[in-house]
Amino acid sequence: MATSSKNTYEKKKEEYENIAQEKFNTILAAYRQIVDEINPNHFKIVDQVIGKEMKKAFDVEKAGNIFKEHLFDLIKKKFIKTWSDLDMNEKIAILEYSKDNFKFDEKWRPTNKSVEAQCNPHEMKYLLNQKEFLQRQIEFQNEQILNIVPQIEEARKHLKSFIEKRNQISLQVKQDLEKLKEAENELAIEINETIVQN
Repeated sequence: MATSSKNTYEKKKEEYENIAQEKFNTILAAYRQIVDEINPNHFKIVDQVIGKEMKKAFDVEKAGNIFKEHLFDLIKKKFIKTWSDLDMNEKIAILEYSKDNFKFDEKWRPTNKSVEAQCNPHEMKYLLNQKEFLQRQIEFQNEQILNIVPQIEEARKHLKSFIEKRNQISLQVKQDLEKLKEAENELAIEINETIVQN
């Protein structure tokens, strides 16, 4: 970047960085919107697995909100790291500066090359950077899926185990109540016989 261009860029750098920050916020807001679209209907399977007693203690909507916040927090951290690693603020600032100061001139850069010849490598570099950024996003999303699926499966196992234990306890209580009822009947018969004999 030539000295005069560099001075012009430095004067408006804050303005360009603000534009970069707006784009950052827009993308992050889009991630937030995607996560917010997760609703209690996605957790209906939980309602089908747990019993009435468990539903009183297990708030599906609250659990869903906790899951959403945890997921968004993971996405946000990874996105911030990727944005920082690629130095996107600086790249977007330079791009905005280039857009503002573009002049249709065969020698708009001191290389004696045409505008088309000068733009193509720059465009290819931008596309390669964009491709790398998107690949990182895909890898991150796949990583999140691989991490979340085992957690869901483990939670299902815990729920199944809990329901089985609950059913066992319910059966035991029922059997104990029947035995108690039988004992009461036997006691009542013995008392009646004692009264009749006396």
